[in-house]
Amino acid sequence: MRYEPTVYYIPSRSNPQSPAFTEILGSSRSLIRWPGFVVEEMQDRGGSARDVTARGFRVAMLLNGGVETWWRDQGFGRWRRGSPGVISFAPPGPSAPSSWKGLRHFALVSMDRDFVASVVDAGTFRRMNAMTMHYCLDEYYADASTCQQLLTSLVWMIRNPGSFDPLAAEEAGLALVEWMTRLAGSRVTLDPCDGLSRPQVRLVSDYIDANIGSALSITSLAQLVNVSPFHFSRLFKKSTGLSPWRYVLRWRVDRAIEMLFTHSKVSLSAIAIACGFADQSHLTRVFKRFSGRTPREYARSSVA
Repeated sequence: MRYEPTVYYIPSRSNPQSPAFTEILGSSRSLIRWPGFVVEEMQDRGGSARDVTARGFRVAMLLNGGVETWWRDQGFGRWRRGSPGVISFAPPGPSAPSSWKGLRHFALVSMDRDFVASVVDAGTFRRMNAMTMHYCLDEYYADASTCQQLLTSLVWMIRNPGSFDPLAAEEAGLALVEWMTRLAGSRVTLDPCDGLSRPQVRLVSDYIDANIGSALSITSLAQLVNVSPFHFSRLFKKSTGLSPWRYVLRWRVDRAIEMLFTHSKVSLSAIAIACGFADQSHLTRVFKRFSGRTPREYARSSVA
């Protein structure tokens, strides 16, 4: 995806050599099984943006420091020297004009209106659409740190496509939507129950066990117990103490341990695929994170 300057960006006087487009360094668009939103790592040089209309929700985080940015919102404008971690938010619709000096390196998450509408209730969605553009949220919004952590994780995923887990990406995306609802002043109402019931947890666990080597998603797990994906992660964590992603990772590691002893002649790469890991290195990293040892070290120490 390229952003043509004739529509969006105008080179500034301070940098007439502004590039012809915003360069995309990495994008989730090229990744298989990525959930229904887009994460991109981008950079551009000094320029201006005006008459920009967004079709969805956008959250951006500056990745480098020293960039001077000017923006106007409700008649007020000022310059601010950015630093890594600066967060900006824009709802669907026209964006306020802005300008910047120097190389700007940033992460951008774009969420289609339909994606957001599918995971929040109608009242919350209306409040989110009615929001105004927010710049430099870290200056006054204490919960901006949550967004910084989520965007940092998502950028890591698109930089390491061989290691990312679609379930983790979906979980982070839903957490980002939840963060946006708090920014909109919406109190998310949980389903009227104290987590999932034991039969519901058992149903989900049995499904995970039977499909451990397949691509699992929060959406498919939520459908088993007839709750929305937005609420499922909270309810599941309240019942099990783990998020769906970490629960599945734990289950995959346990299955790998079982296979190490019952199928000792099977290669680690085959075990990794059978347990739902991307490859052998992915299995080794996760296995060591949980047990403190690699699969081979674990097997040797158990035999000894």
